[in-house]
Amino acid sequence: MLMTEPLLVSIHIPKTAGAMLLTVFAKQFGDRLQRAYQAPKPGLRRTASDGWPDIANPACIHGHAVFDRFPWVTEAPDARFVVFLREPLAGAVSLWRYKKSVKAWDPAAESWAAVGLEEYLLEEYNHNRYSKWIGRSRRRLEEFFFVGVVERIDESMAMLFRLLGWPVTDYGHENKSEGVAPTVPLEIETLFRERNAEDYAFWQRAQALLDVHQKRLNP
Repeated sequence: MLMTEPLLVSIHIPKTAGAMLLTVFAKQFGDRLQRAYQAPKPGLRRTASDGWPDIANPACIHGHAVFDRFPWVTEAPDARFVVFLREPLAGAVSLWRYKKSVKAWDPAAESWAAVGLEEYLLEEYNHNRYSKWIGRSRRRLEEFFFVGVVERIDESMAMLFRLLGWPVTDYGHENKSEGVAPTVPLEIETLFRERNAEDYAFWQRAQALLDVHQKRLNP
């Protein structure tokens, strides 16, 4: 694809403030936002994350399926990659709760209906999710245009707006889980941390990168 301006490529790892970012990018880019999600399922109502067919000249691509639908972005010389990361255990627990909540309308979620939290946390899918996604970008985390941290969301959003030269606007907090998160037994948490050592390292690096941005822009 011929690029005439920098392309913002936002990787939406599930349960890392991606729905909130989608709202922000939709307001900013309008019809030049390419939503990168899987095809809508027949019979289900359209949602804000639909985005089919592909648009001709996107200014921003955002979604879970960036690399599945648009593999060429890894070779785009002017692409500016953005990703947000979250404490891995909190992210996995939130994703389990979400899957439980959508099983009524998403047939793909039915397989999780009877899966308990402890079993879910030890599933292979939840082993180093972040490093797998970031690895597909063919870039080191330090080469990303911006890396946000969910636990520092206000600070991260203010910094992202500033780096992009946008005025700070209200972005809300979408898709927050309701109620109190379930308690994870210590032995399960220990196993989870062991199996997600790479993701914990990525999460720590993300915080360090945010600190670097802060020091550079606020000397």
